Amino acid sequence: SFVRPCWLVGQNGSDYTKTINEQDETLKIFRNGQCNVMIATNVVEEGLDVPQCSYVIRYEYVSNEVGTIQARGRARTENSAYYLITAEESLNHLREEMNRYKEEEMDLALSEWKNTLPDVIKRIIQREKINLNEIQISEAMKTAHRSSIRLSSTIVNGNLSCRSCGYYLGEIDWLRKRKHIYFVYDEELFKRVEIERKNKPEHKHEIQLNGKVLCGNRQCREKLGGAQLFTDRPDIQEMCALKCDALKFCCVDENNELSTTFIKKKWADLPFTIVDLEEIKPPVYAEKQ
Repeated sequence: SFVRPCWLVGQNGSDYTKTINEQDETLKIFRNGQCNVMIATNVVEEGLDVPQCSYVIRYEYVSNEVGTIQARGRARTENSAYYLITAEESLNHLREEMNRYKEEEMDLALSEWKNTLPDVIKRIIQREKINLNEIQISEAMKTAHRSSIRLSSTIVNGNLSCRSCGYYLGEIDWLRKRKHIYFVYDEELFKRVEIERKNKPEHKHEIQLNGKVLCGNRQCREKLGGAQLFTDRPDIQEMCALKCDALKFCCVDENNELSTTFIKKKWADLPFTIVDLEEIKPPVYAEKQ
């Protein structure tokens, strides 16, 4: 009549962890009844075999349809039950409904497959192989086209915009690169963004960090990067160091007819190169005659 809880987490938890031996020990005391309630993370979705388990209660947690089936399958005793506790019409509620719908679709597909003649299945597989091959050829052609426009940014015709809202920020050929930093120091960009300045600038090596660069669209204000200075390059004014995963790149061909939009996580994945910032050349002195 008393609640005797135990808890189970995996080996990679952010707050607490349990080794494999500790996990086995927890399962052991749950199986033999020393503990009658086990509180656990999703580590129990796979491989937990406790025939004595009567109830599975998920609190504000829903994974995919496979996880839902696995969680329900953890309740093994006769008249056992599975529950999800979440707010009605919440994201988890909608996920659970979608998972159950997908489960019904899987059951229907399996039922139809069992009643389908082998020759018909072979024809379906052959047709799908042909469709897949056509898709692969189409993707290869698109990739080849993108590669064909891998040009220097000084001659790429296109613009930069905020990935979140599409707000125009400037031109691609404003971009420059120095080491791992991709930036724009054209003053026109500063008219299209907002700078959220630090109370006191920070310094890291040869870089002065002045604040955050935000999208100039007042309804968006997505963080685009940081306002910085190269302390070893007094010839370069304050610049906006930009994050690739916050931007959208739209390139057009030489005739301004075909446009291609690129959304990438890393600068190196873009189909064009960014021009390196020219380094200051030391002065050359004429030899005395």
